[in-house]
Amino acid sequence: MANITVSKKYGDDYKMAQSYFRVILGVLGQDLTPKELEILSFIAVRGNILTTKARYDFKDLYGTTQSTINNTLVRLKKRKLLVKREGKIFINPELFSKMEDTMTINITLNAGRKED
Repeated sequence: MANITVSKKYGDDYKMAQSYFRVILGVLGQDLTPKELEILSFIAVRGNILTTKARYDFKDLYGTTQSTINNTLVRLKKRKLLVKREGKIFINPELFSKMEDTMTINITLNAGRKED
């Protein structure tokens, strides 16, 4: 069994969250558009995108429109990457729990072959 350790420091929580989702969803074989990645990372860091202030902050940070935010949220919910509970949108807890200053990801990949 091969073990590889990779470490990287980010000066920005949003960039760290984007890398997290690229890795996790890449292993699961799911591609994200840049906007989907931005929204997931924003929700991971901020906890919400449904308030008026959060949406304005997102639009200022990423230079987008309200329509784009709405359409992207719908796509992410259809793909089950986002779930809605009690009037709030959360990242699917099977993919993410909460943003931490340091995050460790353990990934096991198995080719499915029996070892002789």
